[in-house]
Amino acid sequence: MPMPNRKSIVFFNREQIRSQLVALDYIQARRLKGPIYCALVKELYEEGCKIGASHLKNLAEKENFFYETEVIRDRVCDNTELLMALFENIRVAENVHILGKKQRYKTTAKCLYQIIQLVEPHKIKFGWLLEDIYSIIIPICEHIEGIKEHNAGETIARIYFKTAKYFGLSENTLKNAIKFMEKAMILSRNEEWVSEFKTDREWGIYPTMHLVTGRELAGLLLRYAAAVAEQDPKAAEELTHKAAITLAEIGVEKNKLQYIQALLSRAKYMLQSEDFTAATKILQKVRTDIDLDNNVTDPEVLFELFLYEGICLWNTSAKNNNNALLKLQEALKYALQCGSASREAEALVAIGKIHATNTLEKGPARKAFTRAKQIYGDLGDVLNRKKARYMLAKLKSDAIFPYFMDLLKDSQDRFCGFYNLRQWKNGCKEFWKTMGVEELKNDNIYCLLEDEIKDTFTWANEPFV
Repeated sequence: MPMPNRKSIVFFNREQIRSQLVALDYIQARRLKGPIYCALVKELYEEGCKIGASHLKNLAEKENFFYETEVIRDRVCDNTELLMALFENIRVAENVHILGKKQRYKTTAKCLYQIIQLVEPHKIKFGWLLEDIYSIIIPICEHIEGIKEHNAGETIARIYFKTAKYFGLSENTLKNAIKFMEKAMILSRNEEWVSEFKTDREWGIYPTMHLVTGRELAGLLLRYAAAVAEQDPKAAEELTHKAAITLAEIGVEKNKLQYIQALLSRAKYMLQSEDFTAATKILQKVRTDIDLDNNVTDPEVLFELFLYEGICLWNTSAKNNNNALLKLQEALKYALQCGSASREAEALVAIGKIHATNTLEKGPARKAFTRAKQIYGDLGDVLNRKKARYMLAKLKSDAIFPYFMDLLKDSQDRFCGFYNLRQWKNGCKEFWKTMGVEELKNDNIYCLLEDEIKDTFTWANEPFV
């Protein structure tokens, strides 16, 4: 029998191996055995953290249901580092109250804020979790806020700010976003709390939280105003007025452009309500602010200013059409400068409406409406394209109305008048071309129901004449 090769034999020092082993305590062993959620929930119950244990249990059950039904692909329990960090913050947040430590409300708020910061980087994977966390944390913050001398105002304000930013991601939850941003602004008023990020407006300096919340609140109010303007222009006007007041509170000079945009939005909704006198006063204030500050050169802002000024001039009792056209031509110039097709069409429609009031010459109005209709068609804006098409039809209707009346008078003595009317009604035959009127023989006027309208609009040296 051959002798064993001693070089291939490994001798173990059992005592040395035993000394290197770390004995698991009961808690670690229970976590290792799993399920991990059951172990963590039991730990919280054992420490008296009933509220935290209940919430963690509900979140675990929800995650398990979503995973089994293939709603989600990633689980928090698979990310051990994140799960344990969340667990520690839940445990500490409730333990400080059980032990009755000083500044317990401040510590609880900080733990809750830390939970939000832990989950936010993973909001794509765990969006459902972030939503549930906000629904749990907000009532706790509101409860702490109602306690005297809680000393947690700064952290609660930051939680409200993040909550508002989260709700502001969707147009359907803008109302909630405004609510929490207002709360954050009220808490940070007269405080020197510093925000967590730099802004370009402050040249790399961290601004105060009050300043940042004011800007964000104004932006949310303007967005919500735009959402409700079609149904209720008066409500939209009030929201823009509130946005302007908010910006005035944090300083107009630091937020001049946003303040002017709020005033212009308010003037826009006044025009929708046909309150031209009030809109004119707002626009005069905007004009004064821009004249005093040469830094306002944004073509979009200047477009809106000239457009609304032109509309106001045209709709006032003076009916100053020439000055209104000059304003609208300036608006069209700025629309082309900022490269916005929708703004170009908006200016053309306003120009066309003024030219349509000229009983002697309808050509410029027809060109403007035709061009606007073409732009809206290219943009896929069905509603505004229909409006432009309707204005073209009305323009044609106004043009043929005198000849229609002549035909009615002629039909009293001649049978062909009735025939022409029936042909127009039933077959859209253009009776005005066969009436012997010399000036209409070469006029290319189409039927009111005709959709194929040739675009004869061409740019001259001027944007529009």
